[in-house]
Amino acid sequence: QAQDITIVLSAIASLKIRAPRRLLEVMQLRAVEVVVHFEPQGVSNFLRALANLGITPVPELLMAMKARAVDVAPKFDPEGIANLMWSLAMLDVDPGEALVEAVKASAIARASKYKHQEATNFLWAMG
Repeated sequence: QAQDITIVLSAIASLKIRAPRRLLEVMQLRAVEVVVHFEPQGVSNFLRALANLGITPVPELLMAMKARAVDVAPKFDPEGIANLMWSLAMLDVDPGEALVEAVKASAIARASKYKHQEATNFLWAMG
């Protein structure tokens, strides 16, 4: 279900659909319920879709997604890390020390795999 929610939210963002606010809130709360099933790509894509929609995440979602991102940080690929941090920056969300440290460790471990744009986005988001 985590993947399904992410796909639907990403489609709404990509197609620039003006979804009802209540639908977006329900999707966020459902994501909180199934957060343990989110893979790294799902975490970054879900938050990126919200950022692209200009939707401020509900507090429960932010706490859950940041905690999940810390848990799966070693599995993030360079694009996922860059998208995650870019999304949080665009949402004006403080990632918190635990997430920053987890992401930095993952980024350092994969530094040689970063493409120019991914590195640029990551460094910009880390600001």
